[in-house]
Amino acid sequence: MERIGLIAGNGRLPFLFARAARKKGLEVVAVAHRGETDPALASEVDRLTWVRVGQVDRIQKAFREAGVKQAAMAGGIGRVRALAEARPDLGAVRIISKLRSFRDDALLRAVAADFESRGVTIIAPTDFLGEVLCPEGHLAGPGCTQRRRRTLPWAARWRCCWGRRTSGRRWWCTTATCSRWRRWRARTRPSAAVAGSAATWAPSS
Repeated sequence: MERIGLIAGNGRLPFLFARAARKKGLEVVAVAHRGETDPALASEVDRLTWVRVGQVDRIQKAFREAGVKQAAMAGGIGRVRALAEARPDLGAVRIISKLRSFRDDALLRAVAADFESRGVTIIAPTDFLGEVLCPEGHLAGPGCTQRRRRTLPWAARWRCCWGRRTSGRRWWCTTATCSRWRRWRARTRPSAAVAGSAATWAPSS
């Protein structure tokens, strides 16, 4: 039987992934994090290994011994617990030494690259969970007016810029994308125009 690896964090996503993978006839080899993963996951997988946060080499060893070639990361890891109870091994040090940024996306890409260099390809858990994803199109509430539809391309570009540049509660944006957004904003609502070559944004939440 083909095997799939699962690097499990907290929450229900590891359970959903394990059930979906087993429905497709895959043997699920899971690695769970102490203090984060629900112990009940043991009943949903074929093999379960417990590790501490930061024990990268131990995770890779468990997958290597089980013959796992593909694995998914599902569930979160609490930041406070990750800092207070982490037990980084040489694998974690190897990944951290290559980081240029400690943002979540950079860390996850570095982890995926390290696993792939050792024969385990990291896949998206949503490849198995299409039924839990939000469908495309209008879901609820009033429909989108023609005026609002015209703003959607700019909103999408602004959102992508936000994701790239966010580094806390406030961030500076000087990209061409936001320059275009500001010019469009000035035309549609002059009183809200932002002066200067950079705009400071503060999320409302």
